[in-house]
Amino acid sequence: MAGQRRRHLNFVKRDGTSAAFNVDAGFLLDPLSSIWLLFVTGVGMLIHIYSTGYMAHEGGYYRFFGYLNLFMLPCSRSSWRITT
Repeated sequence: MAGQRRRHLNFVKRDGTSAAFNVDAGFLLDPLSSIWLLFVTGVGMLIHIYSTGYMAHEGGYYRFFGYLNLFMLPCSRSSWRITT
């Protein structure tokens, strides 16, 4: 984090003294993770394209794609690594 401005959040205890609270978090995307992310995103795109034709004449079209998008988030999230 060289060259970045660090921000601190100070909490005040009941007795009036401050208690510092610092959290550093980020995402790490290495070459293998990026390949898996592209693979999962590509398969998800193919599922969406196929589902468009499959659900064209069905009711609940918007709800189905809302749930499908909510399903794709944890699928793509499995390719990331969270660093602290």
